[in-house]
Amino acid sequence: LGSMLALAMMAGFAGDAAARDTDTRADSLFYTSPVGKRAYVLGRFLGTFTMSALLLLAFPAGCLLASVMPWVDPSKLLPIRLSAYLAPYFFFALPNAFVGTALLFGAALVTRRATASYAAGAFLFFSALICGKLLAPQLGVSVATLLDPLGFTTINSLLVSLTPLQKDAFVVRLDDELVTSRLLWIAIATSAVAAAHARFRFAHHAVGRESTAVTS
Repeated sequence: LGSMLALAMMAGFAGDAAARDTDTRADSLFYTSPVGKRAYVLGRFLGTFTMSALLLLAFPAGCLLASVMPWVDPSKLLPIRLSAYLAPYFFFALPNAFVGTALLFGAALVTRRATASYAAGAFLFFSALICGKLLAPQLGVSVATLLDPLGFTTINSLLVSLTPLQKDAFVVRLDDELVTSRLLWIAIATSAVAAAHARFRFAHHAVGRESTAVTS
């Protein structure tokens, strides 16, 4: 859920990394430098993904830190299990950071507009909600889980099916549907970055004259 809310900030990271040089008119300096197209695109993408992964790490870290504050009564909490904090991060947040970064960055890179990353973020957010709330009752949880880019369908089904006591002690585990969904969307995200790299012209778009591509 935190990764869905963080899409707005991730869109800011991706849009700035992909379109900043064009907006500031510094693109010609990079396109004529020894930095090649592959290094330019992958460097910007990996930097954005790292920022997104660190951003989402703040959610489990903050929950863990809050549970050990001196004003919290330890008798009202279950024993601390790191798996309860690490499992959601590695099963949901980190894959979502990769999928989100890839699609947001790819949209901004191809269009050379930072606003495209926000549009892609809104698409991911509402796609996850539609899969979890509308498609799951109609097509089944299994199908909706595969179509869900952010894993919200799995979380929503758990929220509905578990009792409050079960939620307190539940630790997310991988199942076949979740693994398939995560691998599918990671593959789609990787393909999106590859397609954006292929379509991206490593050249300055001059106004009123034909721009010359700089080969890497």
